[in-house]
Amino acid sequence: MFTGLYTHQTGLMGLCHRGWEFDDDAVELAQYLRDGDYRTHLFGHQHETGGDPHRLGYQSLHSQDNHHCDAVSRSLIGFLASREAHGDTPWFACAGFTNVHRTTPWPQETSFAADNIEVPPYLPDNAASRGEFARFHQCIENMDAAVGRILDALRTQPFADNTLVIFTTDHGIGMPRAKSTFYDPDKSCCP
Repeated sequence: MFTGLYTHQTGLMGLCHRGWEFDDDAVELAQYLRDGDYRTHLFGHQHETGGDPHRLGYQSLHSQDNHHCDAVSRSLIGFLASREAHGDTPWFACAGFTNVHRTTPWPQETSFAADNIEVPPYLPDNAASRGEFARFHQCIENMDAAVGRILDALRTQPFADNTLVIFTTDHGIGMPRAKSTFYDPDKSCCP
């Protein structure tokens, strides 16, 4: 999405953290904007390179030691109030959170009752699945609250009306038949 190309055209045909990398001639959005005289900032996580994010065109790296939504949102909110954000130079900020990734520990305590969780029909509906989905939903709720804090902070800034916010994801849920697969979850599968 950040290149405008299909993955087979960029060289990134697998997870960058598993050895895949962009081809040398692949250009990412932050590079285009940097070359167009924007200041480019990465807050938290990115999935485009396993190496140095400067390679992607980011000039400033923030919250690189902690990609949790609370740390990333605090860092971005601080930037929004900074002198640099209020200067004459346009800027681009990309914020990445690891909260919903299975490699990040999910909260054990949730505000979701496992009995009220709807398990997708292609997964076993049992206590273990319901518990996992309750923790997954808690991660989403925590991330949603962090994004809300960022948007609230943005609304207080004089450049709010001149700022474009795009919220997206790079994958589906980290469960069987979902992330990293091309299965149609609406089709019934074997029990």
